[in-house]
Amino acid sequence: MDNHELGRFALSTIGVMILLAAFLWWFQQRKGQPFGKLLDKRIKVLEVYPLGLKHKMMLLQVDDQRILVAVNPQDIRTLHTWNGRDNTIVAGEGADLTQSERS
Repeated sequence: MDNHELGRFALSTIGVMILLAAFLWWFQQRKGQPFGKLLDKRIKVLEVYPLGLKHKMMLLQVDDQRILVAVNPQDIRTLHTWNGRDNTIVAGEGADLTQSERS
């Protein structure tokens, strides 16, 4: 390799490194979210609480409704839902209500 080829090789390598760094910075700014409209998602995962190796509790938001679900490998159960801004609690399938909550 003569000096001319070595210089071209070094500049090419530096150019590729700069492009890679710019792509990684851009990707990190997007926080690894997939392409498309990021703000128009209707379903959002607000929190995840692990209960064991295969079980977890998740708080989801769908439009103005919040849903607390229990997730395991066999199924997903709705525990509670909160409607809109009034914070009323609506029981899910697996939820037990006390007598005062039913009236």
